[in-house]
Amino acid sequence: MGIYDREYYRGGEFRASSLQVRTAVGWLILVNVVVFILQWPFPQLNPHLACSASDLFEGFPHVWKLVTACFAHGSPLHILFNMLLLFFLGREIERIYGKTDFFIIYFVSGALSIFCEAAVHQLRGASIDVSILGASGAVMAVVVLFATFYPHRTVLLFFVIPMPMWLLCTIVIVMDFLGVLGSGDNTVGAQTAHWAHLAGVAFAFLYRLWDLRWENVRRRLPGGRRPGRRRVRKRQEKTPPQRSRPDHVSRRIDVLLAKIHDEGMGSLTDEEREFLLENSKKYKGG
Repeated sequence: MGIYDREYYRGGEFRASSLQVRTAVGWLILVNVVVFILQWPFPQLNPHLACSASDLFEGFPHVWKLVTACFAHGSPLHILFNMLLLFFLGREIERIYGKTDFFIIYFVSGALSIFCEAAVHQLRGASIDVSILGASGAVMAVVVLFATFYPHRTVLLFFVIPMPMWLLCTIVIVMDFLGVLGSGDNTVGAQTAHWAHLAGVAFAFLYRLWDLRWENVRRRLPGGRRPGRRRVRKRQEKTPPQRSRPDHVSRRIDVLLAKIHDEGMGSLTDEEREFLLENSKKYKGG
């Protein structure tokens, strides 16, 4: 089994962790920042970007606002906090799932979060014109996915207090549950979209549980490609025989992948990263 097939590393490449615009995380942060910069001098854009219960359930449904609302923010702290989490945690998730699937995770979880918050407002029959905006639902999905892959990674609460990722994730989820229980009149919900956050949490757990990567979803759809025995046999015949790998190389790869799993890519030295990249290309299939 090559290193691309191991659970520690799927769907990405070993590369420097610096933010690049051509990555999904880079593009999403860029669009969020540009939209926020436009919001300040042109506040009249906000009603066209934000979503509300009336936009979806009163008259013609403005479904596109489920997406535009994921790129609009209400304050500098709002966007700063979301983009920092997206930057520090999202890059790891993109390396695991790849660029396409990360875009899908962001847009689907974000739109679902906005919809759930709006649906709660509508069902309560109050504050149906309250604006719902922000990437928090999508960011919460990224936070939970990160916690499922790296539960023991040390992170900083409020960027100050160190704690394991599983504990930080638990605290955030509990705070949203308490927020839901304490916002019966929608006043708190108008300021913090707790239902949107919890929708992002639920999406992440289901995504991880059912492995909802696009390739897998496409295969499960009616008419999806399910290779038969004949196709598999032909593919095996055309695949060049894999080169054997010395035991000491395999053992070191396992050690380094375990290190990535526990401490992240940043824990590798330049020599270790180069060793993984070189042997991955050498023994993956010729």
